[in-house]
Amino acid sequence: MKEKWKKHLSKKLIEEIVKIDPDDIKFKVLNNAYTVCLITKNDKRAVGVAICSTLDKFDLKVGKNKAAGRAVRAYKKQNVEDRIRLGWHQFPPSWTLRQAERVLHCPLHYKSYFFTEPSTTNSGNLILERLNV
Repeated sequence: MKEKWKKHLSKKLIEEIVKIDPDDIKFKVLNNAYTVCLITKNDKRAVGVAICSTLDKFDLKVGKNKAAGRAVRAYKKQNVEDRIRLGWHQFPPSWTLRQAERVLHCPLHYKSYFFTEPSTTNSGNLILERLNV
C-alpha cells in the first residue's frame, strides 16, 4: 500500500491506522467543505466524515485528522455513530443560516460508519456512491 495517505496525519493516528493494517485507505474532499476517510480491511469498511465550518478556512490537515480519527473509531467499535444534525431545530440559536446549511447539505447522516461487504442491506454501497469513492 502506498504511503501517501500518511501526509498531514498526526503520528498517533498513523500508528492507530498501521495497527489496523488496512488493505486500502482513501481520502476524498468534497467542495472544500467535507473530508471523507475510507478504511478497508478484508470485507470490513469504516468511513469517517469531517465538516468544515463556514466560519473557518478549509484546512486539509484538520479535515483529514478528524475524518481519519472517526473512521478508526468506527472500525474499532464496529458501529455507526455521531449523528449529524438533520433539522433546523437542532442548531443552537447562535448559528447563522450559512453555518446550518453547510451541515444540512452534508451527503451523509452520520460522522462515522462501519459496514461489511457484501452488505446485506446495500447501505455500505449507498454510502460509497453518495461520496463518489
